[in-house]
Amino acid sequence: MIWIAIGIVIAGYLIAQAIERSNGSKTYREETPIETPPVETAHTEKTQEKYQEKYPHLVGKIENCWLEVFGGLYVEKGMSHLKAAEMMYIKADNNSKQNIEVDFLLCDLWDLTEELLEHLKKYHVGTKYEHEIAIVTYWQIAVTEVDSLVGETNNEVIRKRFQTPPFSDLQEIVSWFPKKKLHPKGEISFVDKKTGSFPRKSKLRK
Repeated sequence: MIWIAIGIVIAGYLIAQAIERSNGSKTYREETPIETPPVETAHTEKTQEKYQEKYPHLVGKIENCWLEVFGGLYVEKGMSHLKAAEMMYIKADNNSKQNIEVDFLLCDLWDLTEELLEHLKKYHVGTKYEHEIAIVTYWQIAVTEVDSLVGETNNEVIRKRFQTPPFSDLQEIVSWFPKKKLHPKGEISFVDKKTGSFPRKSKLRK
């Protein structure tokens, strides 16, 4: 438990630095293509090469600041991605400052991320670290957005908000990793087939 606590403290500090560097950006990638990229310095090129070698399926999908924070902290230091993420984003955030409907939806999303990780491991290429970095980055961005719902008491408004980005971006992650040959015909979906709403209930909880 002491290592988890230390990890959370360190992660909080590094995340704050990453948020400042990203100038408040909450998206995984640019909405529009960059027409004329700036001339990269030798340092930037070296950094990009490092990321490309370590996280080939995440480069261009996740901002470099998040690759540095989550990749550098968890991969190189050997700390647990998901345990720290659960402590930071679910247990620590599950309190009375927001509507209980938000807490329910966050728990549903957490169950789905566990289901997604299992699916990625079985049916998609990519390293365990890449899969987990994608998940933790998703949660950092999603929970930052949750702050905008503090004080909201209308459950319908809350549920509709969760059906839009960045919450619904969970579905995007699976497309970042090529399918293995044994992948089933259909792709995993986090939308309820009967109601068409997101997020659905996790199959792992049935």
